[in-house]
Amino acid sequence: MHTKTNQIKLGVVIPVKSKRVAKNWDIVCSCLKSTLSSLLSQTNDAYCVAVVGHECPYFLKNDAIIKQTFGQKGSTVLFVDAMDVSPPATKGIPGATRQLLYEKDRCRKIAKGIAMLDANDVNLTYYFALDADDLVSREFVNDLAMHLSSDSAAIIQVGYFFYNQHNRIRITNEFSTYCGSSAVLPKSLFSLPANPVLAKSSDTPFGKISHVHMMQYLEKNQVNIYIPSKPYLMYVLGTGENISSHYCSALLVRVKRWAAKRLLTKAIDSQIINEFTLTQVQCS
Repeated sequence: MHTKTNQIKLGVVIPVKSKRVAKNWDIVCSCLKSTLSSLLSQTNDAYCVAVVGHECPYFLKNDAIIKQTFGQKGSTVLFVDAMDVSPPATKGIPGATRQLLYEKDRCRKIAKGIAMLDANDVNLTYYFALDADDLVSREFVNDLAMHLSSDSAAIIQVGYFFYNQHNRIRITNEFSTYCGSSAVLPKSLFSLPANPVLAKSSDTPFGKISHVHMMQYLEKNQVNIYIPSKPYLMYVLGTGENISSHYCSALLVRVKRWAAKRLLTKAIDSQIINEFTLTQVQCS
């Protein structure tokens, strides 16, 4: 049976942590490659991607398989240079303050990537900010195409936590509380400059509104919200490069997470491995 889809095109922006502030640049690149691999497995190619960073990951230059796959899928993948502003100076900075600096850098990169995509493709109708260590189901774009229309938005509430080091997953109904890769927003909510170089964080809802409060923001602006019933996003934990890693330093938090991993998780199965292209994940 043929399922009707709407005419949407999704702009996906992936901000990447700088080599100068990363603990391990190879892990950053490996996680990003896994993220892109999950995107490139989409059953619907109505999307394009901007990877935004201070340094271009090696595989975007040198990996022939990745380049070939980009071409086969017919989807544009841009690398957007963010060198106009230096990476956040985080050395010796306390955890909470360091988190704010990383988030400011992330939001600036998202704005620049969206502005660049907008300037390159007038057919884009929605934007999605995807962290460089999260994964998407191969049905993600297709599901959006079936349900989004007339400037509605999507909030991801059902999703997976993937404990990479233990090869276990846990489903949650509060995904948007924990993960920034949780809102698909219509172009009408953005105020983008004609010149992408001039883009700033405040030009996008991603830079003004925390993912925790995005639902309230949309409701206040009377935007219809679609909440997928299936888990189309996966938050990869334990890479060592998650922005929120410092939250795990307290002993109590570590104990609770260990218990959650054992009592509330399950071993990953072949169906999920295939759906999220998990054979490519080598972040730890």
